[in-house]
Amino acid sequence: MKCLSNGALLLILTVNGVSDLRTFRILPGFTFLLLVSGIIARQGIDLPAMFPGILFLLAAVLTREKVGPGDGIVLLACGAWSDLFTICRILILALIAALLTGAVMKAVRSEKKIILPFVPFLWLSCTILLAFGLTLR
Repeated sequence: MKCLSNGALLLILTVNGVSDLRTFRILPGFTFLLLVSGIIARQGIDLPAMFPGILFLLAAVLTREKVGPGDGIVLLACGAWSDLFTICRILILALIAALLTGAVMKAVRSEKKIILPFVPFLWLSCTILLAFGLTLR
């Protein structure tokens, strides 16, 4: 199951990361399919693992979509395949990478508004954690 979960996480994040980079949109049908298949494969909903996705969806509503709802949907799908500890590690590393990238871009470009797609940072952090064997327990 661990290998299947790792593969599913990478599939969700790779496909949606490429889409997010190109169009600032995820593929909701594809992501929903993997969300449902994760719930079926794990034989139920792990609500704590889906909590970060729920928070991102709430943030999208509260910020009038300055935080994209697609990020929350992708995190929900990842939560269907993983546990809360793993999702938090991926999310924290992704937030740090996005913050550093935004700071560098702000320093290099003097634009007032910088928009970064977030799913590629989730993919990067998941890939780094998998490379070091740290993603799933």
